[in-house]
Parts: sequence; structure tokens; C-alpha cells
Amino acid sequence: MKNKEDIEKYLIKKYIRGGNVLDLGSGGGRLCPLISSRGNYTGIDIDDYGLNISRQKYPDKKFIKMDAENLEFDNDSFNAVLTMFNTLNQVNSPNKVLKEVQRVLCAGGFLIFSISNKYYWKHFNRVYFIRINNHKIRIKFYSNRDFWGFIPTGFVQVEKIGSFFSSSYHYVFQKELKDETWNLI
Repeated sequence: MKNKEDIEKYLIKKYIRGGNVLDLGSGGGRLCPLISSRGNYTGIDIDDYGLNISRQKYPDKKFIKMDAENLEFDNDSFNAVLTMFNTLNQVNSPNKVLKEVQRVLCAGGFLIFSISNKYYWKHFNRVYFIRINNHKIRIKFYSNRDFWGFIPTGFVQVEKIGSFFSSSYHYVFQKELKDETWNLI
């Protein structure tokens, strides 16, 4: 796999097997067609601009303005949650987001996400910002080790793609089943 898009396609095809799928930080809906072909798609974002684009491009899909740190879904609502394009680098509290993801993810469900690798980006000696709803947000960079402190108990790592030299790491975790049996691939 040579680029980020190939990695995302590979992970989605391997781990999304139907059911309800949440695209956390859906932006302009870039992953909507690929995810929709494999499950019931719901996209959330806090950016009005991205949501408007998504709703125009995919009027039959569900796009909701929502803060990832306070998900307005019932417990165990989704079979998979994706947060790609390094969304976790853009939130105030990755811990809070991942605890919310754990709450809405069904037992045995998959969490698929990417994070920017701070060791790759630090060599550029720049501070990076994004603009959401006319607010400037500083991108936070994490190492592989940093991020392990954010993962709540109750998840097991299934797959990791990326290295010290990669711009991003891609992870797949599975939420523990209640009877402690695993459905690992």
C-alpha cells in the first residue's frame, strides 16, 4: 500500500462488514461512497462547510453536526467507527472522544483511525492549523507511544499500519465482547 487512500480502502474493505457505521469527522464525505457500500452510513462533523458539501453530494445519507466529545447516540449503536484524516489530532481531548466511541460501539465492533506521527512532522519546524467554522485550531501531533495513553481499556489492537518514518499511523482496535470471546480476523 503506497498511499493513505489505499490504506483506508484496505482497512474499510477488511473490517466493515455491514451494520451501522459512524464516520467521525466526515468532512466533505470523502469516505461516504466506500463505507456506504459496506454498511449503513452516518457521518458527523462540527464543520458547517464540510457538512454542507456532504449533504449536497450525498443527499440520501445521514450527516449530522455533532461534537465528537459528546456523541448524541445510544450506547452500542454502531458496529464500526472510523475517524480518518487524523481527526483525533484536531480535537481538544482524544481521551474523551475515544471514551465516547467506546460507549457507542457495539461489543466486538471495530474502531479504525489514523493519527499524525509527530516524529515525521517535527522535521518541518512548523505549527499547523486548520480552520473550522472560522475558528483556527492547532493540530496536535502524537507519537505511537503518546497515543497508547488515550486508548481506553476494553479494546484490543488488531492491526497497525505505519512506522517511525510514516506521516501517519493507521490502527484497528476491536471492542471486547462481553463473554470475552474474540472475533479477530
